[in-house]
Amino acid sequence: MDRPSALTRLAKLSAGLAPTAATTAAELQIARGALARSLLQHAQDPTEAVTSLPVAPMSAPAPAEFAEFGRLLDEAEAAAAGPVPLVVRRSLPAAIFGNPALVPAAIAGMLPQSIGPFVDQLGLLHWFDLFSPVQQTAITRVPAATPFLRLPLALPVGPMPTTLPVSAGSLWIAAQLLAPAAPVGGYVGIRISGGTVTFSAAPTVAAGGLQIAGTTTVTLTVQPDSPAGPLGGGAPGADGGAVVAAMPAEVTFVFTQAGASITAAGDTSLTVYGSAVALHWHPAAPAYEAALAQILIPLQPQATSFAAGSVLSALLRPAGQRGSRAAPGRFQ
Repeated sequence: MDRPSALTRLAKLSAGLAPTAATTAAELQIARGALARSLLQHAQDPTEAVTSLPVAPMSAPAPAEFAEFGRLLDEAEAAAAGPVPLVVRRSLPAAIFGNPALVPAAIAGMLPQSIGPFVDQLGLLHWFDLFSPVQQTAITRVPAATPFLRLPLALPVGPMPTTLPVSAGSLWIAAQLLAPAAPVGGYVGIRISGGTVTFSAAPTVAAGGLQIAGTTTVTLTVQPDSPAGPLGGGAPGADGGAVVAAMPAEVTFVFTQAGASITAAGDTSLTVYGSAVALHWHPAAPAYEAALAQILIPLQPQATSFAAGSVLSALLRPAGQRGSRAAPGRFQ
């Protein structure tokens, strides 16, 4: 991106922000400096992380702030060559990987370092996610040219085995394989700590990754590594920030010529309004939720009723008890 455009975007994404009780002015400078380098070095425009949700207007920069943005761009231009993180601003407390504006070619294999929250003049909170690139392996099924899977692998020298260990990083799956209603060409991302991938027939090394025959079945077992929470945050939204959503310890995906499915997932739990509910996976098709731009995985609550135990909000104070039903979970 050219300097004038980078200066405009830097002001749009970070003008008028101030530290909160959880952050410092130095952290805000770190976030702005990283954003300046990202804007200058990457062709990908680091737009807000959830493009489908309304974006709060940002303040016009004061003269001193505008001069500071220029200084940050000067430092970014003079910085030594090397990998430059992609920086994304978001206005939700949970990190979102499913940004429709960012495809795997842009952020495949990246784990975020989050800095924030910072508060704007309207009292809204904002975070900056820094994605540092790591090595990814694309898996393509003949005769397609587009990968259906991207994951961190260390490919051995010599004949390719049918089972490979999966490293920690980010897993990307062609979204329509899991949910046909997902956007064409979209991917769903899951942060993982590791796992294994098994092929019914050995893959071959091809440009950019691995290639498999059309009839090959791929079984992928991974350990999700998303933070459970609580993420914190003041009112409004304190109850949302107090949610604890534990991820399954392990999830298994199976990919065939016909599509993809989840064949196993560990038990998990969700704590909302101070009450914990155990959740159990049962075979059911994932669904794409357009309003969230995410794929939801149905989970079965093990309790027959739910009661709010702790309410932090002064605006909405649920009380009493009601029956529970199957609830969609989400990977992000």
